[in-house]
Amino acid sequence: MVCFFHPQSLLEMKELRRTGKKQTKFEVLREKVVNFIDSLVREYLLPPETQPLYEAVYFTAAHTLHEHLNAAPRLALHTALNNPYYYLKNEVLKSEEGCIPNVAPDICIAYKLHLECSRLINLVDWSEAFATVVTAAEKTDANSVTSEERNDIIHARFIRAVSELELLGFVKPTKRKTDHVARLTWGGC
Repeated sequence: MVCFFHPQSLLEMKELRRTGKKQTKFEVLREKVVNFIDSLVREYLLPPETQPLYEAVYFTAAHTLHEHLNAAPRLALHTALNNPYYYLKNEVLKSEEGCIPNVAPDICIAYKLHLECSRLINLVDWSEAFATVVTAAEKTDANSVTSEERNDIIHARFIRAVSELELLGFVKPTKRKTDHVARLTWGGC
């Protein structure tokens, strides 16, 4: 078993030797053990920088490690919701700045629309804007669902997207106005 001594106690030992105070038996034994361990380490352990491929085992860039281990979830969420192509790498999701593609995931469309609103967001207006974006390039098929069914599906998709934004902490219901939600963030990170 290897015991590591606190640097303060080692400094105290050095100070005791320098002042010439008589050391107790314990202090003498401790000094012998420390000197023995120190000689073993110096004799048999080489600095890692002298070993081949030490970079694979030892990491010296602490700042880079700190950046990767301490995540920035707000920035990652903003990037994922504002530009889904960044993570999904789907060419269909590429869009110009400020443009809302109707093929983007529903939560991304709702998020981009929420960025254009003030502190209180009217759910009816937000829902209409969402429906406009979603149906912008949609081709109507005579054999597909009726207009009322399509509106119900779009409304359900909108409710789900708003619920996900609420879960992520971007909006919350208000008690003052029941048809509004309060925006909790202010857009860009």
